[in-house]
Amino acid sequence: MSYYSISRLQMYNSCPQKYKYRYIDKIIPPKGEVHLNALVGICVHKTLETIYREYMSTNKWLTFEEIETIFLEIWQSQNEENIVIVHISQDPEEFKKEGLQILKEYHEKEKEEGKKDQTIAVERPFFVTLGEYRLKAIIDRIDYRKKDIFIIHDYKTTSHFPERKNLEEDFQLPLYQMAVEETYPDCKEIHLTWHFLRFNKSITITKSERAIEDIKTSIEDNIRTIELDRDYLPQQTPLCDYCPYQDICSAHRHRFLLESMEEYSQEEGFQIVQKLENLAYQIKKHNYEAKKLEDEKKEWEQVAQDFALKNDFSALTGENHVLTIERKNEISFPDSKDMARSALESFLKENNLWERVSNLYGPKVKGLLADSSLDKKILDELMGFSYIKEKVTLRLKQKKI
Repeated sequence: MSYYSISRLQMYNSCPQKYKYRYIDKIIPPKGEVHLNALVGICVHKTLETIYREYMSTNKWLTFEEIETIFLEIWQSQNEENIVIVHISQDPEEFKKEGLQILKEYHEKEKEEGKKDQTIAVERPFFVTLGEYRLKAIIDRIDYRKKDIFIIHDYKTTSHFPERKNLEEDFQLPLYQMAVEETYPDCKEIHLTWHFLRFNKSITITKSERAIEDIKTSIEDNIRTIELDRDYLPQQTPLCDYCPYQDICSAHRHRFLLESMEEYSQEEGFQIVQKLENLAYQIKKHNYEAKKLEDEKKEWEQVAQDFALKNDFSALTGENHVLTIERKNEISFPDSKDMARSALESFLKENNLWERVSNLYGPKVKGLLADSSLDKKILDELMGFSYIKEKVTLRLKQKKI
């Protein structure tokens, strides 16, 4: 039986190549290496775990001063590890203050609302069996409410606040629901609650039995996709900045190679990129110049039309070319910018003609006027939507010798 976890599935979905390095090649990142952004989440999670374990054993809600002491001790123990600063502007002290502020706001909110449910598990590991696969889940917190209602809590320190519809599609907490249902078969209802700690907001949803079955199928499909993958292609995102495999990743390895060279301007890959960059610039410049010339051409065509109309000319002669100006009137119908367009659409639909005009394609609408099988009243009404529009065609022809 194959074993998976939510974090393992999430890693594959975010970057298959990172997944390959971690779970297939078994390349373990340097021990203790953690980024400042992740450090806040780790310390806040560990602090909340301590708070609720204390509450489970003593039924006592800690003061913020006690919570602050716990957080600082955890921060200090974690901070002795190999902390990675991604951007030079990042200050560990600011991140520590941010963690404390998150906990302060959470503590005040919980204190104000009061503890209504009984906490029965904290950082509880579970296993869920899905067909031939077994998934491990570690749930941040489980609360029990009267009438056999269970609440699954998950803490998020992400700086992004998701839309509710994104959470409806998420499979992490629904997987936790499966675990709770297996462990507590008497449960009648399960609420899934995400705590977005940086925003001090929570979102709770419930999942129907049908929705859970659909998610089971999606997870199994996800695992099968992983097991059938033979390429494990990299996926470049802003998260690459925090990846410990950048120096061996095919998407970043060349950059690291250049950084290791004293003089890289003659390196073949670098020169290829420079050549393509120059060509892209030239194409962009050419397109810009072509656009300017096209706009100028249109301006002079209008000047030619005005001059020819004023002097009653239908052709203008130059040294090597002749410019012909052909004018003719033609029947037109309202376009998408015309207020009469919707009325014309309604008329065509009411008279079962809509399918014949391919979404009001001009020539097909005009073609209806030549259809003698249509009732004269319909033709007359259709004609009422038309108007005469002058069409001007300019052609530049070389003079005959």
